[in-house]
Amino acid sequence: MTTCVPWYIWCSVLAVTSAMIGVRWDISWHRSIGRDTFWSPPHLAIYLCGVLVVFLLVISMEYLFRIYMHSAIFYRTVALAVPVVLAGVSGASGDRWAASKVVMVYTTVLLGLLWILPLFPAEPKLGPVYQKVTRFVPPEFPLLLIAPAAALDLLWRKTAGRWGAWLQSAVSGSVFLVTLVVVQWPFANFLLSPASRNRWFGTVYFDYNLPPTTYYYCNLFYPVDPTRTHFWLGMAAALAAAILTTRLGLAWGGWMRRVQR
Repeated sequence: MTTCVPWYIWCSVLAVTSAMIGVRWDISWHRSIGRDTFWSPPHLAIYLCGVLVVFLLVISMEYLFRIYMHSAIFYRTVALAVPVVLAGVSGASGDRWAASKVVMVYTTVLLGLLWILPLFPAEPKLGPVYQKVTRFVPPEFPLLLIAPAAALDLLWRKTAGRWGAWLQSAVSGSVFLVTLVVVQWPFANFLLSPASRNRWFGTVYFDYNLPPTTYYYCNLFYPVDPTRTHFWLGMAAALAAAILTTRLGLAWGGWMRRVQR
């Protein structure tokens, strides 16, 4: 009896490998050719890192649904997946807006899936069927990562080379998490409100096997954290995760910058 490796594991490995190759190519190009434009070939690295963010958030999407956006597990999951990529590509490429560009790729891919997939007809072939589905069900609206990414780009522009690695990681991880909470928390309220129930924000799409009594269908936040103490302990863990993954990303980016042709 054999065990198959899930498709998303292969996708993640491919994305990580491709991102590393792309960043190395970007560094070599800049050393031999000089400065370039956003659309020049080396910026494949930015695109690949954006795709990497897509894959990392797809494989952890179980904890990223809108009904979890007022719980610590949501922020902890994002903190484990995203800062390492943003810090890595920013440190390696030297692009002043690298993190923002990576998130723009992620956002574009998710919006494309959200707005295009429902244009194609589909219907369930399995049961039980609780929801009438006549079109492909897309992923949810992308997370508002552009705000923390822009905040990090601005921070790193002012502090590059001035702070130690751990101080920069601590401040950067804190900025990432705080900014994400500030924008995503109220946006989660909007996503569960009637105002978002249209094809642009995509909260009208439900899986065929989703019972009508679930929190998701009823547009209610799921109470993951039983008490405030559990919530704040979880948020402390999210902060620690953001700091540690930022430090890992800075180390990765620094290593990539030292790569010689």
